[in-house]
Amino acid sequence: MIVLDLSILNQKGTPMFNSDLTANRPAAGIVGRIFIATDSPYGIFRDTGTAWDQISSTGGGATIYSGDGTLSANRTVASGGFSLTINPSTTFATTLTAAIGSGAVSAFGVNTLSYAAAFSSSNLGSIYGAIGGFNLQTFAGSATFAEANIAAANTSINSVDFSSGGSTITMTQASGLRVMAGNINMFQYQGTNSGTITHAAVAQNLGFYRPSAATGILTISNAYGFLLNDLNDYGAGFTFTKRWGIYQAGVSDNNYFAANVLIGSTTNLTQKLQVTGDAFIKGSGATSATSALLVQNSAGTAYFRLINDGRIQIGSDAHNTIIFPFSTTDTPSLTSRNLQLYSTNGTQVASEGRLKLNGTAFVQTSGIVINLKSSSFFEPTSGTATFQELNLSPQISQSGGANGITRGLYINPILSAVADWRALEISAGVSVLAPSTTASATLRIPSGTAPTTPTNGDIWFDGTNLFMRIGGTTKTFTII
Repeated sequence: MIVLDLSILNQKGTPMFNSDLTANRPAAGIVGRIFIATDSPYGIFRDTGTAWDQISSTGGGATIYSGDGTLSANRTVASGGFSLTINPSTTFATTLTAAIGSGAVSAFGVNTLSYAAAFSSSNLGSIYGAIGGFNLQTFAGSATFAEANIAAANTSINSVDFSSGGSTITMTQASGLRVMAGNINMFQYQGTNSGTITHAAVAQNLGFYRPSAATGILTISNAYGFLLNDLNDYGAGFTFTKRWGIYQAGVSDNNYFAANVLIGSTTNLTQKLQVTGDAFIKGSGATSATSALLVQNSAGTAYFRLINDGRIQIGSDAHNTIIFPFSTTDTPSLTSRNLQLYSTNGTQVASEGRLKLNGTAFVQTSGIVINLKSSSFFEPTSGTATFQELNLSPQISQSGGANGITRGLYINPILSAVADWRALEISAGVSVLAPSTTASATLRIPSGTAPTTPTNGDIWFDGTNLFMRIGGTTKTFTII
């Protein structure tokens, strides 16, 4: 009989080694004991006192996939409060349907990343996932990548081949869009308990990262968070009926851009939205209920609005001026060729007027300076049509003791230094005044003083007599 002294065999926490079929592995209970499995999937296990942890796979027994492309057994790695189980047990039938439950997944299978209760990420890295790729490329010197080459940690290519000409692949649609793709991302929740995630994304790009051990500075001329090449970038052979670089199918899925958006040009002019080229805006309706374009200031006050009934609103919603096409009424008419300027302000401020022309002072020293000009054409060949270049048709109704002066045309200049000011000059045509009535005369000359140097044709009234300059002589008209 041989008696073993376990205290002698114990070499730094490893009391014994044992090898056998996996089915014959004893129950865990001796800390540090090593067991070597002699059958597939093989492996070396260490006794923790309560369970067996696999610490290695052996030679030929480390084969993950068997001959038919399936995993010979699950692979589980446990550390730091979580465990990763790799289980690519997928086979394909002739109908190209993956044989995992009722879902269709790739041959890489379903991996499970399990976390212990009250798991905290403070002692781990910042990225967690069941499948990951890390591509480390070390360069001894300068390098040049040809245009056709790709350097990436993960490359996905979905290759399609028709063994029989004229075949068709039809992607039947349920809710949303279903397409044949090189890469498909999905965020799945399959738990039976409720929970809350503050931020979740189907896909996320974390941008560029430099480990703390790195000291060099890398200069990147053009950095892209997400780059889409031409859909036909790698050669001809495709016929596209419609091409979409980015297609957002969710009508409730908003798109947010914190930085500027440049369309048609790569020159950043600092505006949030920059469009180089023509723009097309189609409203959601054809009435005043909606606006095709709304512009607000930083305080949220609207100051420009393109309303879907054809009106252009300038100013706030409470007080504004509206420009719109109309026919015979004040109602907007998109088929009319007339243009109306309408103000919703019922009370003016500082008597500035509803329509005001103002600007920097003219400084020209020659030629003709015109501030407001109307040049229309009236060329009938028959009929009795009349023409009015300017029609002033105010509606005045004073009541309740209102007795202020009302004017159809009021000229009130500020004459600091004037060589020859003419408030009203008619160069051609007949001037016709309205007939007088019992209420008032048509023409009224206020009382004033005689001009120092009168000109032929001048007429003035001094409160008693009427004077007129004729042929170089001032004539006096007196009531007899």
